[in-house]
Amino acid sequence: MAQGGLRSLGISRNRLGELHIRIDGENVRSAAQLAEAVVRAQQLTREGKSDQAFKAMAVLPAQLSADIPLSLMYRALVQLCIAESEAGRVELALGHANQALQLAERSQASWRRAAALSVLAYALLRAQQYERAASAIEEALQ
Repeated sequence: MAQGGLRSLGISRNRLGELHIRIDGENVRSAAQLAEAVVRAQQLTREGKSDQAFKAMAVLPAQLSADIPLSLMYRALVQLCIAESEAGRVELALGHANQALQLAERSQASWRRAAALSVLAYALLRAQQYERAASAIEEALQ
């Protein structure tokens, strides 16, 4: 790992549903800011405030770097895709869904790849690309 990088990241929920973020490492500020934006955007999306969720994720482009754990970058891209889809920004959503899929494939975690394909399918549905959405879901189920 590069000097000043992160050693580990953990995101979990307690029994009350409260989100807890644990970040270990020397250079944690940008990762913490991104994690906070992801959590804020998730909450706003649940509340039906997609435009605000999209704005909460505005920190993303400046925060993607080698210092950010792959799992956090993946979660941020997924959340951004959902917020963009809900806000009607389907072209941006498709681009971020594909980036999330690339990260998922790089992680070699089959569950993450399936989840990324599901998010891609959602963005494709919002873009009214039904056949491609069905193909993405079929691929996720394999």
